[in-house]
Amino acid sequence: MITCQAQFYNTNANNSFRKVLYLKKDDCKADRPDLTIIMLNPGSAIEKIKNNTELVDTKLDPTLYRIRSLMEKSVTLNWVRVL
Repeated sequence: MITCQAQFYNTNANNSFRKVLYLKKDDCKADRPDLTIIMLNPGSAIEKIKNNTELVDTKLDPTLYRIRSLMEKSVTLNWVRVL
């Protein structure tokens, strides 16, 4: 199974934006991500619980679903960081 967690921040207009997002296989024992992806458009992933100080479970957008699908098929890709 792959978990998806992210950290968000708020602007003065009280809009929530993603700071960092992690897709990680539950059995991953690595101490750093296998891959870092920098997205020019941060997408539409949203937090399930409003909390901008720590990692929270996140609903995936279509792009992140595709990345997760690639991870499920990969033997070597266990942890992805999305900026």
